[in-house]
Amino acid sequence: MVILGIDSDAKGSAALLTTGAWLLDVYALPNAVKHLKSGKNRLHLDYPALAATMADLILSVDAVWIEDQWSRPSQDIGAMFTFGQGFGDIRTAVAAALFQRFQNLQDVRSRIHFVSGADWKGAMALSSDKNHTREFATNYLPDCAHAWKLVSKHTSAAEATLIATYGAAQMGVKLPKAGLIKPDKVPTRTTHALRLI
Repeated sequence: MVILGIDSDAKGSAALLTTGAWLLDVYALPNAVKHLKSGKNRLHLDYPALAATMADLILSVDAVWIEDQWSRPSQDIGAMFTFGQGFGDIRTAVAAALFQRFQNLQDVRSRIHFVSGADWKGAMALSSDKNHTREFATNYLPDCAHAWKLVSKHTSAAEATLIATYGAAQMGVKLPKAGLIKPDKVPTRTTHALRLI
């Protein structure tokens, strides 16, 4: 089974986990800087590149697990709008890629799963501390840990990998013991995404 886990934000990542062989590919979601009229810059997802990346990744996927998002009252309105826009871009890119492959709405709906950060982290006894999450992922997947630094200083790659792992467990896959998930192949560049491990 191939499961795609997505940590959904502008600095997010996608982790492609192949169960059985226990291979892992991690990708940074494509993003770009948007120059605002106010003179500020804001990072946002590059949605055309995101759509192309998802079309490539979905070719072999059985299920997609996306970290669910909702409004955050503590954030300013502009940042929250950008955040929600990015989450919508991810959902749309995933659904479009799945529909292109399966040509059936029921197949598409049955393959997309949303999980809150509280749920997947709670299942692994993790706190909201991103350093704790990265350390946990590093201990569980020592051969893949170098990707955490390559993808994002906010440990997005570690989180995407753990979301995919959580998804596998929810789908009845018996997870391997710590350290048995291995990097897949040699790092290579693709048109739309950088294979990081």
